[in-house]
Amino acid sequence: MAAIILHQTHTRPRKATSESPFSRWLIIGIAVAFMGLMFVLPLVVIFQEAFRKGWEGYVEAFDDRATTHAIWLTLQVAAITVPLNTLFGLAAAWCVSPRSGDLSCAMVRGGWALRWDRYWRNHRC
Repeated sequence: MAAIILHQTHTRPRKATSESPFSRWLIIGIAVAFMGLMFVLPLVVIFQEAFRKGWEGYVEAFDDRATTHAIWLTLQVAAITVPLNTLFGLAAAWCVSPRSGDLSCAMVRGGWALRWDRYWRNHRC
């Protein structure tokens, strides 16, 4: 059998962006400034307010029963939610990953709850 080559041209790969270096640095600078305003500035304000009365006022706040209860409740909730989020995140990643089994293909491609019976009828993804 003969192979037919219709049209073959060799082209150079194009750049991912066509913007000038100045415009790229300008966009990056705007993004970094925005992140600084949205993330760093609130943290600065929080620490400024926390230490407004000095170190003594900061340590004194931990003597309050409501503060220690709030911290303890936060730690308990974190101890419960972090393992659960890890478990469900791993399960979701297993379902979405390719070649992880027929069941995951049926769940992702078939709309699991609505088309569960299709999985049992024909075992292929």
